[in-house]
Amino acid sequence: MPQEMLDESTGINIVYQYNQNAIADMWLIHGFTECSDSLSGVFETSITEQLNIFIPDLPGFGKSRFEEQYRDLNNVVTLLEQLISKYSAGRMLIILGHSLGATIATILTSKLDNAVLFLNVEGMLVEDKINARSLTKACEFECSNIFVEYMCSRLKAGTESDRFIKRYLENVKKADPDIIHAWAKSSTELLVGNAIDSIYRDLKCEKLYVYGEHSMSRLEVAHVEKAKYKRVIIQDSGHWSMLDRPESFWLVISEAVWVLIC
Repeated sequence: MPQEMLDESTGINIVYQYNQNAIADMWLIHGFTECSDSLSGVFETSITEQLNIFIPDLPGFGKSRFEEQYRDLNNVVTLLEQLISKYSAGRMLIILGHSLGATIATILTSKLDNAVLFLNVEGMLVEDKINARSLTKACEFECSNIFVEYMCSRLKAGTESDRFIKRYLENVKKADPDIIHAWAKSSTELLVGNAIDSIYRDLKCEKLYVYGEHSMSRLEVAHVEKAKYKRVIIQDSGHWSMLDRPESFWLVISEAVWVLIC
């Protein structure tokens, strides 16, 4: 059964499950305004029979404390490095990131010598000014509250057709506007010049890009195809494929892990 612990030195809450026979550790990094709950489906899979599982709540979300230094996502990467070094020292590592968590996890994985597999779930790799997600507009707003209002107005259009967008909208409304604005700006800066894509392309470990059938922009899909990245499409799914189609999603993840470690 999963348990929770608070890392007192950082104020970060971690949901975890140990397996005394685990041959590797898996760290899952949740998406924007989410918390560990969005990825908790992993605990209902056979992955727990092979791996130790860790899902931290990122700073300011879930039960984790926020500090000013974490306005810069590079410092969030450093924080995750520290936690992994503390709890998974010397272990083979599998990293999964979703959405903005996948952007963070791309940089994180590049810094981990023991990483053997990176599972990128709809993380932005390239600048997309034509089909920009609302996060990429953050630098155009000086006021955090006005930016969040803009985000909410964009999201409301999709709430009638997608219950998970409605869920995301509620998360945005409950979150601190200053954190949302800061992280949106920081993530946009990370994508300049397709820098994240360059990092992803050069990763030394195995990697798999996973995305929902209905959520990726044309530019993003075209880029992933042109780059010939190994990829899997979750059919009849949107951005939150682990919630839209949990059985299909976790089967893909389980098979990717199984192929690597067995």
